[in-house]
Amino acid sequence: MPGNTTGASQITMEAAADFRTTQYGAMYQDTSNMAAMVVNGLLVTQEPIGVLYNNPNIGLNALIRKFDGNGKVVINAGEAISVGDRITISTSGMAITANSIGAWQVGRAETAAGATGERISMWTSVPVRVNSLT
Repeated sequence: MPGNTTGASQITMEAAADFRTTQYGAMYQDTSNMAAMVVNGLLVTQEPIGVLYNNPNIGLNALIRKFDGNGKVVINAGEAISVGDRITISTSGMAITANSIGAWQVGRAETAAGATGERISMWTSVPVRVNSLT
């Protein structure tokens, strides 16, 4: 696994679904205050809060390392990613390069990924909406 996790704050929340096969995916807090997988990184209502670090079933505690600007996390890549790329979240909760206006930028890649499914280490930032691609 690339890099290690350092500095990122950690929280636990009740899992809104079965996440036994989605470890290292991006999560958000749903309207029931439960942890849910980001499935549309462009939705205002799905502001990413961090990365799932365990694999809980529905109703159990989800361990989340936060996108808080205080460290780095490991996350599944949804495409090839280069070191230094600005990172946002795909429709499957994976890291992709920030290439859409309105997407939530959550950090920058510390390590690269050659393809979907690889894991990268990324420096976190407080989530902000992408308003420029330059």
